[in-house]
Amino acid sequence: MFKYLINIIKKNKGSEFFLIKFVVIPIYGIIFSLFIIIILSPAVFSRYFKLYINYNYEFEQLPLVKSTVFSNSLVQEDEVEIFLKKLNCFENLDSRYMIQKYSCSPKNEQIIQIIVKDFPSDINLSFPTYYELALKQKYNINQFFQNKYKESIAFKSEIAEILRLPEVKFLTGSNQIYLLNDDESNIEIFSIFYVYGKLYLFNYIPIKKDMNESIKLINLIETL
Repeated sequence: MFKYLINIIKKNKGSEFFLIKFVVIPIYGIIFSLFIIIILSPAVFSRYFKLYINYNYEFEQLPLVKSTVFSNSLVQEDEVEIFLKKLNCFENLDSRYMIQKYSCSPKNEQIIQIIVKDFPSDINLSFPTYYELALKQKYNINQFFQNKYKESIAFKSEIAEILRLPEVKFLTGSNQIYLLNDDESNIEIFSIFYVYGKLYLFNYIPIKKDMNESIKLINLIETL
């Protein structure tokens, strides 16, 4: 085969350009592409495996005592500011750009720290119903690779970046979904706070880091 190609080049000088462009370059291109795939495939597959494991967790939903008093949506004051005032919060001086820190004492009792920052709002889910469904959804391998439930997977991937999976419980409040890491050694409390199409990430840092105390705190916050 190689001798045949050499003879063609010798007999037809114009065929040299044709061979280089349509035979040699494509062959080198295929070899280079295969080389790249071989090098990157472990990283790619490990990334997909990690993502699938994250999305395959089913979070437990806990009951929550909700307030029957709702704020007037026509009020021009920021809903986040209203909420923080209810908790008797004062902004700390060391707050950085795009991240606000507050010291709060709801009902002048337990002192807590709250860190507030933006949460990605380009996830096209209806709050809170479909956020709840996304957290409770458990994906099988076919749904994952068929790219189903894109928005739910996008939301769950954000949660996976914030929390230590898989032991997560959540409670749905009047305008936020609370997320608890069920780790007795270091309880973490986060919430996705929704107001007029914008999402915020709240990180509650209580003094007593206990699961039962954390649920009591959330119930206290919701009934203010």
